Amino acid sequence: MSLLEGKIVIITGAASDRGMGRATALKMGSEGATVVVTDKLKNKDIGPVQEVVDQIIRDGGRAFGIGLDVTNDDDIKNLVDQVIAQYGRIDILFNNAGVPAGVGDFLNLDESDWRLAFDVHVFGMVKLIKAVLPHMIAQGAGVIVNNASTAGLAGLAQFSGYGASKFAVVGLTKHLAAEYGSHSIRINCVCPGMIDTAMSDIEVSGFMKDHNVDRDTAIKELSMLVPLGKYGDPAEVADAVVFLSSDQSKYITGIALPVAGGMSAGL
Repeated sequence: MSLLEGKIVIITGAASDRGMGRATALKMGSEGATVVVTDKLKNKDIGPVQEVVDQIIRDGGRAFGIGLDVTNDDDIKNLVDQVIAQYGRIDILFNNAGVPAGVGDFLNLDESDWRLAFDVHVFGMVKLIKAVLPHMIAQGAGVIVNNASTAGLAGLAQFSGYGASKFAVVGLTKHLAAEYGSHSIRINCVCPGMIDTAMSDIEVSGFMKDHNVDRDTAIKELSMLVPLGKYGDPAEVADAVVFLSSDQSKYITGIALPVAGGMSAGL
């Protein structure tokens, strides 16, 4: 029996190439879930979302795609209404949508940097959870996994805005887990460290510039910060999300699980 057989899953931020959302969508599809693939559309182009859907289907899974801006109330309502109309339930929500906002010298970050980080990582997550929770309560069960970060577990220079928003994600996860456990709803978060995604390229580029080194050297030196000595793969984060979404973790709720190769982030 597949780990998520028959489950209806919503994943946000699932279309980015090399992204954790995309890797998780593919993994969940292979584990028997029906995957609702969502992402913010650029110029109303559903193409990147549909590519993930098509790959899941080619691999023998079930999926459909829809555009979603997690900061847009109408988008959220449309998504949840469509999923309930089509499937009658929502079993799993993976809040993965993220932006590289709030990164850099604290004194150089303006209010728009902070607002974007919190609008996407915190308020977008809050809005979607509020839209999904009543259905999980009505059906008597559900799982929510939020994507936080090791920057939401400890201090890290140059990450004040981003990290503060991820601390909020960890706190939100723990408080909601305490509040809704009585409804058999489990809520956890993963805290990825240095994962080889398009977003991590920003960190690599910054290191290259600050230390006047090439890309290979930057990656090698940054990897030395990780006890396991390498960047993680998005598929390794996907494995953790699937574990937290499945009955293999049925007595686990309210945790912030580092997926970081043993790396300790800052102070």
